[in-house]
This record gives sequence, structure tokens and C-alpha cells, in this order.
Amino acid sequence: MNVMGCCASVALDPKHVSQILASNLKLDASAERDLIKSYRLFKKTDANGDGRIEKSEFANAFKLEQDVFFERLFSLIDTDGSGYVDFREFVIVLGAFQLSNAIGRVRFAFRLLDLDDNGSISKAEFKACIEASVKLFRRTKEGKKRANKNDWRDKAPRDVYAAYKNLFVQLDAARSHSIDYEDFADICVRYPKLFTPVNYIWNRLRRYAVPCAELCK
Repeated sequence: MNVMGCCASVALDPKHVSQILASNLKLDASAERDLIKSYRLFKKTDANGDGRIEKSEFANAFKLEQDVFFERLFSLIDTDGSGYVDFREFVIVLGAFQLSNAIGRVRFAFRLLDLDDNGSISKAEFKACIEASVKLFRRTKEGKKRANKNDWRDKAPRDVYAAYKNLFVQLDAARSHSIDYEDFADICVRYPKLFTPVNYIWNRLRRYAVPCAELCK
């Protein structure tokens, strides 16, 4: 019996899931607990209880802005292109976030920024990331403080791209006017603030990923 398929297609309570595990799978107690915890998280994310997670449900559950990077993230998670996330995809993807090392994080950043999925990152895609980073900062406590009219600091409009001038020169000089994965790690080191949106998404998902990671080992 396909337990994950069963959990994805109908609304089951955790007790029912436990019964399915006991009768169909040879899992030790620890693995059974991890699967039930994962299903509880899936069920909590599935706000309308239809057994699958839509974009809005995923964004609301993990407190993610539905911007261009969220759309790209969801397309990476939705591996079968169905337009929603089932329990199998949910477990595998969250588990991957917890199990990935530093190299996995860099690969995730590259894939997320590669909005058109062509294997390289263009100036327009880097600019989209910079703009998302600025918007994310404005939603933070410090960002809101600076926006307050009583804050004494200079509020004159600034060129948000100024700090990335050398990066844009590098992109313009490249044959395809874009960066491939081989050069991407160096950019991560040189411009850490550029990856604020990536880090935010990574940390939001990784925070809930432990039970799923245990299942994927």
C-alpha cells in the first residue's frame, strides 16, 4: 500500500495514520513518530483540508511573501507540476532542507535565483533578488524603525544597486551576460546581503524540517 499517496488523497487524523503504519509498514517506533509528526505538519499547512497544499496555504503556513521567488520555490517543490504539493513532495522537500550542507544551500540559492530555469543567472534576475532583499529589510523591525518619520537618519532615496556595481560589470563582460554555477559560490561570499531572501526562505522551511529529515535518511 502506498501510505504517502493515501495520506495525500484523503484527510486522515494522526491516529488513523498510526494504524496504517502499524498494518502496512515495518517501522520502528521512532520512524513512526517522525512520520506522524510530518503528517501533522502537513495537515496543519493544508488549511482547507483537501489533502493537498496550494500556493496560498504554503505561503501562509511558512510566512513567506508571495513574490517572484516564492513562485520559483513552489515550482521547485511541486516536482510533478500539478500545481499543488502532496504529502510525498512535502516530506522529501522539507527533509532535503534539513539534511543539506553548505554546498546544498548554495545550490538551492542558485536554483531559486535562476528564475527562468536556464542554468544561469542574469543581471535582471540579480536585480530582482536585490529588490526582494530591500523589501524584506523594510519589513524587519530595523527597517520599520528607519521608515518612521521621527527617525533622525537620512531618508534620501538611495541607489539600491550601487553596492553591486562590480557584479554588474562582471555580468556585462561575461559572454552570455550571466553567471553560471561555477562562479556563483564566489558571488555568495562577496555579496552576502544579496542572499537575504534566499536565507529567509531557507530558514523558514528548515525550522520545521526535522521530522521529515529523519524519514528521508
